[in-house]
Amino acid sequence: MKQFRHIAPQSVQAIGAQDGARIEADARAAGEQVVAIDLGGARTKQEVLDAIARGFGFADWFGANLDALYDSLTDLAAQDAHGYVVLLRQLPIVRGFDAETRDALLDAFRDAAEFHAETRLPFRVFYTLA
Repeated sequence: MKQFRHIAPQSVQAIGAQDGARIEADARAAGEQVVAIDLGGARTKQEVLDAIARGFGFADWFGANLDALYDSLTDLAAQDAHGYVVLLRQLPIVRGFDAETRDALLDAFRDAAEFHAETRLPFRVFYTLA
């Protein structure tokens, strides 16, 4: 737990596959809501966005694009949590989801983290690559 508290309350960072379980346990102990999303089967931007929408429980009308993702992430309320920890497991590295697309997705999460910094809601995103 001590190590978790030293992670910036608004951040997006890569982690090793073995670190996810420790971060998840520390986040739960700190009262933060954990959204763990397995992207192991995703091969396209659409599949990644669909998995993220399911993981967060976004409404059926979620626009499934990066602007809609940002809007949905910034509409999050604390929901009896002291913040959010998002675990994106196995972010794909495939032709249908190239480095540019991956960077744009992570930028949407970074922008949401900056938004939540102003609201003082901790919002941390950790990801592993497939």
